[in-house]
Amino acid sequence: MVGASTAAVRMGHFLAPNLSARAMDIGLRRYFETAEQVPVSDGNLFAPPSDPGGIDGGMGSPAARKAGIGLAAAAAVVAAAGIGAWLLRGSRQSSEPSENDDA
Repeated sequence: MVGASTAAVRMGHFLAPNLSARAMDIGLRRYFETAEQVPVSDGNLFAPPSDPGGIDGGMGSPAARKAGIGLAAAAAVVAAAGIGAWLLRGSRQSSEPSENDDA
């Protein structure tokens, strides 16, 4: 994994390693069921590839980076709002007088 989703994936794996491994297994199996078949070869292990390419694969394009940054920013806003609401709710509950308090 690379990019903006790496931190979220690592945290998810830390919290639930079996669940994240199972999700990865399902995702990869579905991908390989529909992926284009290619002939078996040594690939570029012993010789450079015949067509010039790179390691990018299009994932590092400016549009993909912008989408990843936007998604990460949206996730951060949602997380911050959730934490803020949780903290605010906790502070309100602790400041409310209980039925057992003597006035």
